[in-house]
Amino acid sequence: MGDLELKGETSMKYVSLLAAVLLFLAACGGNHEYAPKPRGYYRIAFPKKEYQGYAAGCPYAFTYPKYAFIEPDKKRGAKPCWINMQFPRFNATLHLSYQPITSKKEFNQLVEDARTFAFKHTVKATSIDEGIIHYADKKVYGIYYTIDGNAASSAQFFLTDSVHNYIRGALYFNTEPRLDSIQPVRGAKPCWINMQFPRFNATLHLSYQPITSKKEFNQLVEDARTFAFKHTVKATSIDEGIIHYADKKVYGIYYTIDGNAASSAQFFLTDSVHNYIRGALYFNTEPRLDSIQPVLSFIKQDMAVMIKSFKWK
Repeated sequence: MGDLELKGETSMKYVSLLAAVLLFLAACGGNHEYAPKPRGYYRIAFPKKEYQGYAAGCPYAFTYPKYAFIEPDKKRGAKPCWINMQFPRFNATLHLSYQPITSKKEFNQLVEDARTFAFKHTVKATSIDEGIIHYADKKVYGIYYTIDGNAASSAQFFLTDSVHNYIRGALYFNTEPRLDSIQPVRGAKPCWINMQFPRFNATLHLSYQPITSKKEFNQLVEDARTFAFKHTVKATSIDEGIIHYADKKVYGIYYTIDGNAASSAQFFLTDSVHNYIRGALYFNTEPRLDSIQPVLSFIKQDMAVMIKSFKWK
């Protein structure tokens, strides 16, 4: 594997990027104090939280936000009292499917089905957490599944009175889910920034990590390679080039990702002792989960209000 070589016009673009990153590394790598800055998200103007009641001839009633609307589920095989709560502003749908309970055996199967449907997302989810729903005064019980990661559904739940009524909910964003692969853990850290290229509709995500041990350093290097090669499915090729500037103690690997992959280029830089930074370039042509995460959190609040207000008729 030879030293990193980039030619022609492409060379100038990437050299400019690399120069900017080196300045950034110099700024963050010193011993001076710095203030944590949260990871940036696309600006979203959220509507005011206002709610209304729903009770339309089905054996349940609840409260839902005024910026959503409800329509019958029109898909083939839909049953009575199956409805969809649409969030047009956020391109999201909360699917609600009601089922009367006719036996203890059927009830147990419905509860198991809810868990099965939630955990079908295990392949792409980074975690699936279960939370108990318990409102004994209204005879409303259930489980809420929080599904993190690059899964199709972000949240699911079921509600029941354990005797007569059962309803299941599943939240979907009507876009291709894509978790930002450069964020191994949720929450921004100091010196994590996004370099925006508005003219090219592109973003270079930069995440800095101080090195605290040899073991951690080795893991960071391995993570960089793992994140780059996660694009193997859609990439036509992924090439590695050595970055080596001994006079500045800057070393690393540059990954050129060709093809129809979400990220076009990734790299990491390090002094091998104290500092490590990773970069990932994305052209913003498709939505990613990190860009809809604020929307997801916003709608989850509404789901919590709906669940808390839920009652059987």
